[in-house]
Amino acid sequence: MTQPAGQQISGEPGHPAGLLGQRVTFTGRFATLTRAEAERLVDRAAGRVVSGVAPRATMLVVGMRGWPLIDSGRVTRKIEEAERVRASGKPIRIVSETQFREMLGLDPPAKSETKALDAEQVCAALGIDRRTLERWEHCGLVRPHAGKYDFQDLVSLRTVAGLVAKSVSPVVIRKSLEALGGLLPGIDRPLAQLNILVSDKGELVAEVEEALLTQTGQLEMRFDPPAVGDAAAPFTLVPGETRDSAGWIEAGIEHEAVGDLVEAESAYRRAAALAPDDPIPPFNLGNVLLAAGKLEAAAERFAQAAALDPRHAQAWFNLAHVQDELRDGRSAMRYLRRAIAVNPAFADAYFNLAELAERLGDKETAASAWDDYLRLDPASEWSALARRKLGALRGLAWA
Repeated sequence: MTQPAGQQISGEPGHPAGLLGQRVTFTGRFATLTRAEAERLVDRAAGRVVSGVAPRATMLVVGMRGWPLIDSGRVTRKIEEAERVRASGKPIRIVSETQFREMLGLDPPAKSETKALDAEQVCAALGIDRRTLERWEHCGLVRPHAGKYDFQDLVSLRTVAGLVAKSVSPVVIRKSLEALGGLLPGIDRPLAQLNILVSDKGELVAEVEEALLTQTGQLEMRFDPPAVGDAAAPFTLVPGETRDSAGWIEAGIEHEAVGDLVEAESAYRRAAALAPDDPIPPFNLGNVLLAAGKLEAAAERFAQAAALDPRHAQAWFNLAHVQDELRDGRSAMRYLRRAIAVNPAFADAYFNLAELAERLGDKETAASAWDDYLRLDPASEWSALARRKLGALRGLAWA
């Protein structure tokens, strides 16, 4: 979802074409970037930002503030959808915020010299399935290199498995590691380098000689083994009365990231009430209403966002999608043309326009839109489909 822009990032990506041809969508909140900054990075790296997983996203980037796994073990709606898409055989990668930064040259990649274990070996050693391993990676609990792991990774993951077995959520593990690792110089892999325990208060602590180091930096002497308790309380949103519109937008994103569409809708409505001239709350609200199947209400909000900011190409694009779902193809085509007029490089708008024009029997518009799409996206896996469609319209054979 769109968020208010934050501070400008300080450096250019090291590999300006690192996402060439990728269609990138996001889930969760970023720990090191605002969403606007992440979107600009994708643009600079020759990728394209898309609003959802289906139908053509090739990469899902998982923000690592708040984490994509919640206490029940569920993941965000977009991760579940991406996993289904990948299982169907379509190409889509799920990468963490850390991996995203490495791909763009913002951070150095994990060292590879000693990483020799593959995912199957790690899963067999820990008694977990591949999906569980990948989700822990998405949380940043381990950093493989080129799909390989080392012994310290295995130790770290064994600790994670043990803590999860004691009802500690991966969300709590990651947040606790950040706190504990920051208190001890030279500790860059706390799960492998520290003995992480569950205290009698249900919090994660590190064993340091005869004492326990808490996340607040206090040393507590050990007299009895720590009892297994419930996980520490996850991150909670700030009290409602202290929030401005931006705060309610953040709250909506937080709820949406864990699939709580009811609370997300409420938060975005509050944001819209506090900032009636801001297009962001109605746009985000429209996406939530669309996900909930409330098509007419979603159309109203996308139209409101587009009216407040006629240069908001994604609002016109999403409005077109909803009108198409409502079987108003002519309106959908009109709104797609508005999106293209605002952003002539909006490849997805040309793709949808071409498909819609074909369904409406407008072959001339469809052929022209396929031409424009291929000019903008000549090499992705979707370009092959576009060439076949264009060839069929023009009676040409495409290799």
